[in-house]
Amino acid sequence: MHPWIPTTLTLLAWLYAGALGGYLLWTGLHLPRPWWLRALSTVSFWLFLPVLGLPLTIPLVPSLGYGLAAACGALLFASHYLWPMIPRRPLARAAGSDLKVMSANLLKYNVHADEIAETIAAEQADIVALQELKPEHIRAIEERLATIYPYRHLYPGEDCEGMGLLSRYPFLSVELHKGEPGTNPTQVARVRLPEREAWIVNVHPRIPRFRLRRIMGLPIPYDYDTSERRADVEEIVRLVEGLEGDALLLGDLNTTPECAEYRLIPRRWRDAHREAGWGPGLTFPVKAPFLGVYMPFPLFRLDYVFYTGSWRALHTRTGTMPGSDHRYLIVELH
Repeated sequence: MHPWIPTTLTLLAWLYAGALGGYLLWTGLHLPRPWWLRALSTVSFWLFLPVLGLPLTIPLVPSLGYGLAAACGALLFASHYLWPMIPRRPLARAAGSDLKVMSANLLKYNVHADEIAETIAAEQADIVALQELKPEHIRAIEERLATIYPYRHLYPGEDCEGMGLLSRYPFLSVELHKGEPGTNPTQVARVRLPEREAWIVNVHPRIPRFRLRRIMGLPIPYDYDTSERRADVEEIVRLVEGLEGDALLLGDLNTTPECAEYRLIPRRWRDAHREAGWGPGLTFPVKAPFLGVYMPFPLFRLDYVFYTGSWRALHTRTGTMPGSDHRYLIVELH
């Protein structure tokens, strides 16, 4: 091996590990993120995932500096990204009843209404939160699920604004909070469960958007606008801050755990997947293109259940919703 090869590889390894460390430091200090860093936050897990492979190449590169860079990078990645994929709380059940909830983005173009209803029925969740609900979806729900879910609050939409709640238990109140034109509404319901009353909040913030300009015929991004998503999440936080007692916040947040908007959720609201789920919990995209490329597996965790009060998450998992570009999320709580 030429002498310059270990030196070059060592420099590259330190640059890669340093980029990861710099990213974690910048975001950890909650410093303002330029547009390119906001975009990078969405895909940071995948950009830095290869750092885990660096320790495997240490025997091939006879350099102490390379070994240190590889070890540092892998430890940083494991502590920040992999450690949260291990459940934090014991899964043992105490006395009392459990609650099974489901959150599902149906996709506004989804024509598989009957299959959607069959999937929901098969899961037998106690409460179901739906996003991108269309009138044709409601027809199948009313025909196939009315006996399972006698309590329903369904607000269909023509674009992404459709929202719905299905419940085995009676609603004490349901409010539909509408924002400015173009925003998706938020459902806030009070439900009487067998041993308690609880708030159920169904949310769907807007997606961020790249701004492009053409240079020599090529679309070149010059901004990643997250202002609409941030405004929606801030409004959701304002709504839930006034809720007292046991509460659940479900829905498609259109944000990953690395994005700044995720950190706007108050700490008293615990992320069910982080508390009781294994693995990355990826839910999007499913059989849909990302940047023009069809991916064989989901890339991002966009769908969530948060809880507060006396709840404790026991188990989380995802499943396939026919015709949707999201995997649905199932959470069991006690």
